[in-house]
Amino acid sequence: MTRARRKPAKPLPVSPADAVEMLAADHKILNKLFDEYRLLVETDDANTERKDAIVREASDLLALHTMIEERAFYPALRRATGANEDLDEARVEHETMQELVDQLRLLQAGDELYDAKFIVLGEIFTMHAKREEKDFFTKARQSKIDLQKLGEEMLKMREEFVISMRVSQTVDDMNTAARDKGAPFNPRTEPGDKASFLVPPPGLR
Repeated sequence: MTRARRKPAKPLPVSPADAVEMLAADHKILNKLFDEYRLLVETDDANTERKDAIVREASDLLALHTMIEERAFYPALRRATGANEDLDEARVEHETMQELVDQLRLLQAGDELYDAKFIVLGEIFTMHAKREEKDFFTKARQSKIDLQKLGEEMLKMREEFVISMRVSQTVDDMNTAARDKGAPFNPRTEPGDKASFLVPPPGLR
């Protein structure tokens, strides 16, 4: 059954240029989304449209967040502090979260284990974020990393990533529509489109 196209979400926020502030802002937004979802389960469990919207918004931001951490922030911190083991463990946590996101992509609100998967994703993220803020962010502040310059690089990387992923998803939609002649082609053009996730391809995760 073809799902109805969701209304576009609000654009993802433009974060501060300081690298640590940027990542901390993402943590705050994501935690609010996970909190809102848990509240929905408790008070408005039948609101499947809002549940789906929250899952997609959180997954989009999580994809962007983990991508810039792994391609920019973690390498800079590794070079400056040598925190190899801790950073390796954090990357494994990223992989665990991505596995849950991949599973959620195949489901929709109301499906079995949908709520449980997203709530567990939130629990893993909250633990992960607290560790980063207590350990990694403190080490970054105490290091010789130019956090302003790194933040500018991360922001540029994020913007380029959004553009490239939207192009990739539009091409994927076209290919899917070509395979299924009965399916209308609805290109995804807005970064916050609820009908899709921003998912990094292999090598960008």
